[in-house]
Amino acid sequence: MLTSTPATVRSTVHTHATRIESRAIMVAAGAFILSALTALIVMRGITLPLWKDLSVGVLAILAGSVVGAAAYVLSAYDTRSRNAATTGVKLRLLRFAWDTAALTFTHVAVFAMLCLVLFSTLQDAFLGLEVDALTGMVLVGVAGAACGYFLYLSASSMTAYKMSSLLAVFLSSGVLLSMTTASDPDWWHANFSSLGTTTDISGFAFNATLTIAGATITILADYLTNDLMRWTAQQRGEATAHISVVKWALVTIGIMLAFVGLVPVDEILLIHNIAASGMVVVFFALMIGLRKLVPGYPETFFVLSYGFLAAIIIAAVMFFPVGYYNLTAFELISAALIFTWLVIFVRNTAAVTADAESP
Repeated sequence: MLTSTPATVRSTVHTHATRIESRAIMVAAGAFILSALTALIVMRGITLPLWKDLSVGVLAILAGSVVGAAAYVLSAYDTRSRNAATTGVKLRLLRFAWDTAALTFTHVAVFAMLCLVLFSTLQDAFLGLEVDALTGMVLVGVAGAACGYFLYLSASSMTAYKMSSLLAVFLSSGVLLSMTTASDPDWWHANFSSLGTTTDISGFAFNATLTIAGATITILADYLTNDLMRWTAQQRGEATAHISVVKWALVTIGIMLAFVGLVPVDEILLIHNIAASGMVVVFFALMIGLRKLVPGYPETFFVLSYGFLAAIIIAAVMFFPVGYYNLTAFELISAALIFTWLVIFVRNTAAVTADAESP
């Protein structure tokens, strides 16, 4: 009977990693060519600024988003087929489509915001600069190649750990973009949700960020609970049924967050408030009940959870009845603490799973 030696296993892993890198490089090369040709066609015979309504930066965002999305979908499909061949389990097509669409939008949105910051900063640094078709072609091509390369690699090795980092970057970037582009400088006197009431880029960024982040959390719930099931199986010989409670709590949070973005506060106040407050209630319940749902989890994490709960309660008291903070400040503090807790929860789960599965 033939068995795989450790050297054979390592060789297989290294071969797979090398193959992924090689494919990512080929995808980047194709993305560069397509993005550069797009810029060349648009800029033929004209010059454009680095950032404006029609600019090199806008072309980079448009071309990079298209080739990056294609790269992510291609890599996700290849990963799905490879996992099916290895484990015999293939993710259902509808579920695969949902996961891939949400994560593609999240990645592309992060890329677009990075381009916006980069090109607008460069335009401010080089006031009045306009570039010709050759220079614009190179800049757009490089942006497209970078997006294609990194999105292909990201889809090939997506984990709960990486997804939580992506979610944190996406949420903070999207909300910061919305705040810095708000047409009303006094928006913060009302509440956090007032950012989503305008029809400009600020309102679009706010609502789109919350909607896509909510969809991403529903996917993260599946990745996270799969890790928890593997850990509990190692700890007790079987995955505890309580893990499903954690999964559906996170799915509920994701759906409610998406509704906060889909239903702005000035359109249907009742639905918006039910989604926003319900999300916080479920988060609190999950924080408090996690000790019973996943017994044996690191004690330091439970101490941290209670510390976060205490901080949110203190912030609530400082808002009302003390009146030290306004509603916007309280919402920002609570949101920051809640999503920081979620990221740390994912990181701790990845750590205990790795420890349980290590030889």
